[in-house]
Amino acid sequence: MLSLPENDIDASLFCNLTRQAATLHRSAPGQAIPLLNQALALWRGPALLDTGQGLISRMAYTRLTETRLTAYEYFFDASLRLGQHREIITELHPLHARYPLRERFCEQLITALYRSGRQAEALDVYHRTRRRLADNLGLEPGDALRAEFEKVLRREPLPV
Repeated sequence: MLSLPENDIDASLFCNLTRQAATLHRSAPGQAIPLLNQALALWRGPALLDTGQGLISRMAYTRLTETRLTAYEYFFDASLRLGQHREIITELHPLHARYPLRERFCEQLITALYRSGRQAEALDVYHRTRRRLADNLGLEPGDALRAEFEKVLRREPLPV
C-alpha cells in the first residue's frame, strides 16, 4: 500500500478545493473561482480510468463525476454573480447538451443567455429542456427552472 499525503492525490485535492469553494461561491465568488479553476484543471480525462470495474471503483467514479458537475455549477454561479455571463456561455452549452436533464445547468444557461441579450435563445433552451423532461421522465421542470423561465418571459432584470 502506498501512503501519500491527502493533497498529493489529485482526487483528494479536487474534492478539498471543491469543498472550500462550496462555502464561498455565493458569498465570495471572486475567491471561489480560482479554487474551482484549480480543482477543474486537475481533470485530464475520465476519473479512475485504469482502476478496474469493481464496485468500489464504480462508486468512486460516480462520486467524483458528480462532484465535478457540482464544481461546474459552483463555478457558473460564482461567474454569474460577478457578471461574467457572456464568458461562461461557451462552457455551459456543451455541459447542458451532455447533461440535458440537469436542470441547474439549464437555469444557468438561461440566465447567461438572457443577461447577454439573447432572450429568444434563453426561451428555446427552456422549451427544449421541458420537452426532454416530459418525454424522458414524464416530469415538468422544477420550481427554480420555471421561475427563471418566467423572469425571462416578463423581461425582468436578473440580479447579478
